Amino acid sequence: MLARRDPNLISDKSPIFFCQDHFDVPNDMENYVQYSVMGSVGKIRMNPDCWPSKLECHLKRMKREQAATSEATSNGGE
Repeated sequence: MLARRDPNLISDKSPIFFCQDHFDVPNDMENYVQYSVMGSVGKIRMNPDCWPSKLECHLKRMKREQAATSEATSNGGE
């Protein structure tokens, strides 16, 4: 479940965006060499089979949420 979205509830016509922080840009971008040499390529093209793979921020968020839940539980649910 990427982007905290249920893929069964998203239309295949819905645009979904991820920031570049979640990709291995040099390997996931089709025109990376052109982009890195020229600085601009008009439109960035991602490899069709790439998926967001850098999800460290999600791990940090989950730890924060678990800590908050644990703290609330230890305080009697307040």
